[in-house]
Amino acid sequence: MAQIAILAVMAIAALNKGAQARKVAYGQAEDYRDARNRSMAATTAAIAGDKIVKERMHSRAIAVSAASGAGVDDPGVINILGDLNAEGDYRIFSQLYTGETEAEGYRVKSENAMKEGDAALNSGYIEAATTVLSAYGAGAFGGSTKIPSASSTPWTTANLSQPSYLGSGGGVMGLTKNYG
Repeated sequence: MAQIAILAVMAIAALNKGAQARKVAYGQAEDYRDARNRSMAATTAAIAGDKIVKERMHSRAIAVSAASGAGVDDPGVINILGDLNAEGDYRIFSQLYTGETEAEGYRVKSENAMKEGDAALNSGYIEAATTVLSAYGAGAFGGSTKIPSASSTPWTTANLSQPSYLGSGGGVMGLTKNYG
């Protein structure tokens, strides 16, 4: 009875080990999701700042061109304003790409951590089952680990003899055993 109690404790310990490892991995996955959200928030703030800078540069370029006497429809001013807008858009989209790439990395890390947790839980189940089966194989439940010997096969324990029609020799093509 004590062996069964010890076995139960060992199996439960294996299950708890897997469950704890899964809990830790899921906590790590949650941390990665939080980091992803912080990354996207920082990216959004950076994009908003770049939009403000772009609008200020555009406004400043118009003010400088007006102060110099050039019109807004002057080809040189139009080229400068177009270049400023293109540069501002480039900065915005670069920030967006960088933030999305970083967030995607955190998402992948989060998924991998969850998969590791699930694998750890499955490992706990397997370890518990292995513990129980090993104990059963070792005879903890009254089972036998002995492999039957050749002398205990059914034809020898029943004391069977070779049928008379086979004669007293090698039997059918010499393959049967002489039991008599």
